[in-house]
Amino acid sequence: MRKAFLVLGAAVILSLVGCSESETSDVQSSLPATEAASKAEVSSAVDTGSEQEKILSVKAEIKSYKDEILCFEYEGKEYSLPMKKDKFDNEHPINDRNMPSLSEMIINNKLGEKITAMIALNEDMTQINKCDVVTPNGKIYVGTDLYDRNNKVIREKVYTMTRKGGSKCEFSNSEESFECDLNDLPPAWKLDYPETVYPVLFSTYRFKDGRHILFDLVFNVEITNDRVGGDTDLDTLNMYGKRTGFFAVIQSLSDDTVTVILNDGKTLCTVPIYYNDGGELAPGCKIMVILPDDGSLFGKGGEHSFDYAVILTDQSYFKNPLDRFEDIAYGAYVTNWDSFDYTRIDEI
Repeated sequence: MRKAFLVLGAAVILSLVGCSESETSDVQSSLPATEAASKAEVSSAVDTGSEQEKILSVKAEIKSYKDEILCFEYEGKEYSLPMKKDKFDNEHPINDRNMPSLSEMIINNKLGEKITAMIALNEDMTQINKCDVVTPNGKIYVGTDLYDRNNKVIREKVYTMTRKGGSKCEFSNSEESFECDLNDLPPAWKLDYPETVYPVLFSTYRFKDGRHILFDLVFNVEITNDRVGGDTDLDTLNMYGKRTGFFAVIQSLSDDTVTVILNDGKTLCTVPIYYNDGGELAPGCKIMVILPDDGSLFGKGGEHSFDYAVILTDQSYFKNPLDRFEDIAYGAYVTNWDSFDYTRIDEI
């Protein structure tokens, strides 16, 4: 069970600790002046036991991070270096272990934000020791302080979430309002929310220009005189309706919808695409489509239309590795909300 509490002084979830431009040191005095000019940001040497290894700390523009390859530009030259996820510095946990990390979400953001990073490398710039994109580009944000000096809740500061069409939403209280995208959340949190939800708690990454990546949302929230808090479990995630993930193949698509045929070979469903994992949508693609159903849709046949759906294209996320895709009818979320309990076609 995951608990979210806001307490006095908890203005941020995470204390952001990292390198900044003012914290980087000059090149070691033993380097020639020309080399010092080309390596403008260098941290102190690291003792490797028998010798000193110089570690460069450079501020670079990040181009992409995919398949554990970090692409960046530094001093007009582009680099593509292998880097494991655990090398991201000042990372913050995401509620779904199969989701991209917060650093990956920042780098591959859909807002068009240009991302800089403080990268620690060996002297010949062939190996990355650490990469921090969280600190240079913004900060973790959980909203305004909800408590007064006496640790009492200021109710007008508690946030309301308002749907703005598709996956877009707005968070607002007496002091501010800003937009977010519910599609940034893990799949289990992509719910058929009502037009307004009050009260809510959230966690976002706020860029320096004020735009946000939403990565956590608590909507089963209780307010008392001295506490705002809530719990999230599987029952909470189903409070807006039972959901089942059907295995299906895309038949056709438009700008806003996609038509799929379930693995029963006879049930066609047309669904919106605003909730998706960002993968390719094209005729013939094998997907999981999460629908507000208990599984009884499978085998019905005919044509059906839905206003709510979640489309998952990444089979490594949703497919049971022990079965062929064609043999699975559907899956339902289990307790840890990032895996599924599958029902095979031959079991129905």
